[in-house]
Amino acid sequence: MRSPNLQLTVSSDRFSITPLPPQVESRCTAGERCQTRASHRLLWSDAAGGVELLCDTHALLWAHDHGLLITTARLGDPLV
Repeated sequence: MRSPNLQLTVSSDRFSITPLPPQVESRCTAGERCQTRASHRLLWSDAAGGVELLCDTHALLWAHDHGLLITTARLGDPLV
């Protein structure tokens, strides 16, 4: 089950990644072994890239691999 807290929305001229609506029931397409429910849609702007559906974990990994610094802190969490 995906976390209701991860709502990653990032876009550029090459890609956009946005949360999937909660009613969408799809599996993550990031890896053959991932059986987790998808929470985000990754769209590539070039026609060859297409679309990927990512679970929370793969969305964060993808963001990190592309140089995006994403935190998963919740509102009200103390700063460390």
